[in-house]
Amino acid sequence: MSDRSDLSAYLDGELEPAEREALEAELAADPELARELEELEGVRAAIAGLPSLSAPPEFGAQIMSKVAPLSAARGARSMHPELRGYEGLRARHERRQRLRKREATKSSGGDPFVEDPFADAASPAKPELELQQPPAPDLEALGPE
Repeated sequence: MSDRSDLSAYLDGELEPAEREALEAELAADPELARELEELEGVRAAIAGLPSLSAPPEFGAQIMSKVAPLSAARGARSMHPELRGYEGLRARHERRQRLRKREATKSSGGDPFVEDPFADAASPAKPELELQQPPAPDLEALGPE
């Protein structure tokens, strides 16, 4: 049984050919679904017939003149960080970095809530691990094959 989103996708031409054929067969067999499609076509036609409106040029300034005093009264810092321009971008970036770091720590088996002592720029660099070549096996000790 198709739903309204299938009907909308059908009207928009977004269905794959097989999906379109299946829906058309369903429409032919189900008068209720066909009625829904007609209603949806009517709504789309009514919306298309509406006049296009645009806000007057001063509308944005009028809104901001009403919002600015409220923001000033609350203090810009009380706004949610995602609503504060550059600071919001920085806060989102820092939050994503923390989450990525936590996920990487979890996937490596560490405790995601313990800070890395080497993460701070003021801390010394992480010590490099010295990789040593394992000694070659003593083939004589193995004996003849």
